[in-house]
Amino acid sequence: MEIVNFRKNFSPQNPVIVTIGNFDGVHLGHQSIIRKVVEEAKQRQCFSVLITFDPHPQEIIHPQETVKKICTPELRIRLLEKTGLDSVHIIRFTPELSQLSPDDFILHFLIERFNLVKVVIGYDFHFGKNRMGDSGLLKRYSEQYNFDLEKITAIEIGDNTVSSTFIRQLIEDNCFEQIPKYLGRLYSIRATVQKGEQRGRTLGFPTANLRPEIKIPLTNGVYVTEVAVNEQKYHGVTNVGIRPTFGHQEQTIETYIFDFSDDIYGTTLEIWPLKQLRKEKKFSGMDALQQQIEVDVENAKSYLQSRPSP
Repeated sequence: MEIVNFRKNFSPQNPVIVTIGNFDGVHLGHQSIIRKVVEEAKQRQCFSVLITFDPHPQEIIHPQETVKKICTPELRIRLLEKTGLDSVHIIRFTPELSQLSPDDFILHFLIERFNLVKVVIGYDFHFGKNRMGDSGLLKRYSEQYNFDLEKITAIEIGDNTVSSTFIRQLIEDNCFEQIPKYLGRLYSIRATVQKGEQRGRTLGFPTANLRPEIKIPLTNGVYVTEVAVNEQKYHGVTNVGIRPTFGHQEQTIETYIFDFSDDIYGTTLEIWPLKQLRKEKKFSGMDALQQQIEVDVENAKSYLQSRPSP
């Protein structure tokens, strides 16, 4: 799969079938859209293309509000690679772009950029300034410029519509057993290990430190986790939070991996939260923190021993 960063001098070449959206989570609804694009592109001997944005448009339109994302950038690309897409085009979302009219958006990012055979969109797709563009406007352009348009209906499971918003709420509520029904997989965090302050090593619990580059929906706290290191699975205890004992504000993810001592700086880890043990809290000092970590580790191991086989 080719990753293409938007550039103005890109010119239409091969016929393509395109979808466009944020695709945070690559959940079951997203998968149904992408599957349609990939399958039809193969049938019609076209290229399959997904257009997405970075950063998330809401981060630009409402900069005072934090957008929590299901997928880290590394995980989203990994998931999209597995779909069979030929290419992903990333549009840098800016304040200027947020003011683009729906008509100009269609012309600039679809008509002028691609040799369109078909556009596939989700049931709630809107675009352009104030999200005023919709499937009706796209339909008129499809008739004028002779490309097909298909809107994929929402996936309903029970009383719930599969959506990124709904899945984020499940993550915030620590409903890890329910999430796969809508996400299509277990919820995980994927990022690269960075060098930290090595306080964990001093306390006797060396941790792998991740800075995921995004705000994640997990509430700050300590979790029992499964961890993949170079395709090998382990268990551990993961702290998600700002480390208030040491006066920090930036959200970090620190994982103590059981029965593991390798140097993994620069290695990409994938972490699956299984259960929240407790909320994050501030301790009076290093001794109190060390005692709590010992309790957390014991509680995690007890949970793992009593947990039914997946």
